This record gives sequence, structure tokens and C-alpha cells, in this order.
Amino acid sequence: MMLHNGYSPVTVERQPPPPHEREWRHPAEISAEHRIVFAHEPPSRRLRLAALTSAILALVMIGVAGWFVVSSSVGPEVAAVRQRTVATPTVIAVPVDLERHTALVTTRGMTHADGSDGVTDGHATVALPDGRPVTVHHVSQVGDLTIVEVDIDEPSQFVTVAAQASTPSPAPVVIVDGTPALDDSGNLVGLYSPHTGGLSLFLIDEALLAALRAP
Repeated sequence: MMLHNGYSPVTVERQPPPPHEREWRHPAEISAEHRIVFAHEPPSRRLRLAALTSAILALVMIGVAGWFVVSSSVGPEVAAVRQRTVATPTVIAVPVDLERHTALVTTRGMTHADGSDGVTDGHATVALPDGRPVTVHHVSQVGDLTIVEVDIDEPSQFVTVAAQASTPSPAPVVIVDGTPALDDSGNLVGLYSPHTGGLSLFLIDEALLAALRAP
């Protein structure tokens, strides 16, 4: 508060209210008996609610941490099976025979797909050239190429490519393991197989053609 005495303002500080008019008390102003009474009073509803909320949050955090530990401790076979069932196949099987549902994959690609679940049993999940995932079964192997039987429900959609020994056309831009190598007439003459060292082209030879024609 400021007062004017005719010459210059004088500042007068407001004094604190007397103890009997205050709503709060300094601990030194509370007697020992009152402090004992306050200490034995139950906590307020707000404090109990805050403590309960903190406990629930702590339990949730412990549960989340435990889930991460358990999920990261699964074995390699479990992780491989999970990956095999949800991942898009990266190995292509090229159909070559409609009646017998046979197709060609690279031996490298078949080995990789077959062992993706930790068990090598001659069964694998691969893709047709149009991207549809299918299950194939190992039939025979001729060098770098493997003949497989394809499980397919709609034979009319099993588009085959005539296999023959010839010279391939230029490679396509996008290549995954088993991408078909075609000649200028659209006949299948081999399969591409990319790897860390570059790109391999496995050509169809007479031995493979004889195996495809065998009953």
C-alpha cells in the first residue's frame, strides 16, 4: 500500500494476519498433541486415489516389460515358423506341366524356402509368377534346378510355360530367386537366382527336359 504525505509516496507493507485469523498453521505453532492426532488421521480420498493410480501404472509397466522379455526369448524355429506364415514368398516356382501340376524352382531357392521353418522336409511355401503363394513338394533335382509339385485348387489358373533349351532374352528389371528367363518367343529357357555375389542364370538343358518328360 502506498500513502502520499504531500511530498513523496510512502510504502507501507501489509502485515500478516494474526494467528487466529489464518487458515494455515506453521508446524512450530501446532502443539505436540495436535501433531500426534494429525499423524493418526487416515489419508484423504485424493491421496488414496493417487496412490491407487500409481500402483496400477506400475503393474501395467511390469506386465509390458515381461511380455517383451518372453517374446524375445522364443527359439529360432518358432521365429522362423512365424516369419514363414506371414512373410511374402521370395522364391518363384514356374509352372511347366498342367496335368501333373509340376513347376521349376532353383535348387538354391528351394533349399532356402524348405529350411525357412527350421525343418528340411521337402515342403516349402513359394510364389507363382503372378505372386500367389503356393505350397510345393520336392519331386526331383537336376543340377541347379529342382522339379516340384504344386498344391493348387484351380487348375485353370495354373498357367504353364513351355520349357526348352534356347538363348534367353534380356533379364527383367526386378528379379527374385526363380524369376523365369524367357527367349524371344516366350519359352522358358532357365531361371535367375540372385545372391550376394551377383546374379546366376541356370539354363535348362537336355537332362532337365528328359526329367520333365518322364512319367
